Amino acid sequence: MYFSGVTQNDIKEMYEEIIDNTDEDIRGFADMIEKILQQNYISVVGAEQHIRENKNLFDSIKTFKNMI
Repeated sequence: MYFSGVTQNDIKEMYEEIIDNTDEDIRGFADMIEKILQQNYISVVGAEQHIRENKNLFDSIKTFKNMI
């Protein structure tokens, strides 16, 4: 946690946000998720080194840093 800058408070806030979700909140994402699935994209999250070692399996590789 030290190296990533994540604090105990950050973890607590994320936990509370997850726990506070209702069935209705989750169902509210259905339309967005359906649209994403229709685009036939596949996303992989993992160790950058391993993804780069297997770059021939991907059309493109984007890091979170490049997406923000």
